[in-house]
Amino acid sequence: LRSRSVLEAIAAVSVPEGEKNVSVVEIGVGAGALTQALLARCKRVVGFEIDGDMVQLALQNPMLKRHGICAIPLPNKASSWDRADWSSGLGTLSTLPCLVLHGDFL
Repeated sequence: LRSRSVLEAIAAVSVPEGEKNVSVVEIGVGAGALTQALLARCKRVVGFEIDGDMVQLALQNPMLKRHGICAIPLPNKASSWDRADWSSGLGTLSTLPCLVLHGDFL
């Protein structure tokens, strides 16, 4: 995604006005263009990215660095987590506004 107008339209649909306090899950963070647009509208983005090169690009994204970004390996046990496990597990992993979980999450 490179079109600013498309990114903004996706972010607007994902996080409507007045929903600033929500967290958003993004599958396939890539270099972080959509992540950046989402962070402008919500309090936190938890992203999943399988490609290590893309994770590195996201970590180097100046806007994401400004928000606060970290990438950590997806815990092996995550494939068996239920909703409650994800809620508690993500809370202990990082409190930064942008968290990218790296690995095969399926």
